[in-house]
Amino acid sequence: MANKKYRPSAEEFVQIWQSSKNKKEITKRTGYVAATVDKKASALRKLGVPLKKFRPGRKPGSQRWIKPDDRGRLDALKALANHYNIEAE
Repeated sequence: MANKKYRPSAEEFVQIWQSSKNKKEITKRTGYVAATVDKKASALRKLGVPLKKFRPGRKPGSQRWIKPDDRGRLDALKALANHYNIEAE
C-alpha cells in the first residue's frame, strides 16, 4: 500500500493557520510548500474566511549585514568577486 501524505481538510488548515506562529510552522505542520500555503490562505480569504496575517519575512536575497548605501564596500565586494571570476576562467 502506497504511503499517502497527510493533507489537512479546510477546517484543519484554518486551525493550523490560526494556531501557528509563522508560515514556516504552517509548512511543517501541513506538509505543503510555502507557495501552496499562500495560495490556500488567499483562496480562503477571498471566500471571506478572516485568517490572521503574518508579518512579512525576509525576502530571498535581502541581506541585513550589508547596506545598499555602503557604496565603497559594495564596489570592493564586486571587485573581489570579479577577481575570482576571472581566475576561474
